[in-house]
Amino acid sequence: MTTRKEFCRCCLAMALAGLGAPRLLAKKGDEVKREEGKEEMKKIIGYCGITCSGCPAYIATQRDDDALRARTAQEWSAMFHADIKPGDIQCDGCPGNGPRLFAHCLECEFRTCAREKKVPTCAACPEYPCRKLDEFLAQVPEARATLEALRAQ
Repeated sequence: MTTRKEFCRCCLAMALAGLGAPRLLAKKGDEVKREEGKEEMKKIIGYCGITCSGCPAYIATQRDDDALRARTAQEWSAMFHADIKPGDIQCDGCPGNGPRLFAHCLECEFRTCAREKKVPTCAACPEYPCRKLDEFLAQVPEARATLEALRAQ
């Protein structure tokens, strides 16, 4: 099985490659910004700085897009040398409290730690960046940039 670091790097790469759509179809309960008759889902940042709303698992779940689930399962199975089924591609983003969370995100030590400390992201933690997070962010500089921008606010 792949590491959390590898998984997050691949999610980020796919989002940056255009597999993550900038506009998603909003569902009931989502924070929606209405602008000139268009609906746009709020950007959701994971505890570690990864953009959940750009992840194909999140997008497929929010759109209820079985074709994207199948494509993502196939790509991730090949990337991670794992047997990932389209039904496994269910995620409402790691900051959420819903029952749908992709397996790697559900086991994420950063998510667990941030939730225990009741911080919205690792950027708000008084121990930021801890050793483990710093090692992870060295591999995912876009996530570091996101967390640094949140700290600067």
